[in-house]
Amino acid sequence: MRNIIVRNKQTLFDLAIQYCGQAESVFDVALANGLSITDRLTPGETLKMPPVEKKRIVEYFAVNQFIPATEYEEIQLCEGIGCWYIEIDFIVS
Repeated sequence: MRNIIVRNKQTLFDLAIQYCGQAESVFDVALANGLSITDRLTPGETLKMPPVEKKRIVEYFAVNQFIPATEYEEIQLCEGIGCWYIEIDFIVS
């Protein structure tokens, strides 16, 4: 197994596609690192990568310098009376 360093906003799915060539390898990546497939990764973290499954896809990412990073931040939309604060948004008289 080879080691890789996680970049900003990368997920295990991103790494499985980039380094193994298929999304299905996410289970092998998670297992090799004692993680769940939904765990958030820390940039700079070192992970073990299982063998390449689809060499042409991995080469395509490398040659074109594609670095998938699909993690997104959840935003909370707060609307309605449930988000009002007494004396700030909701004035009691």
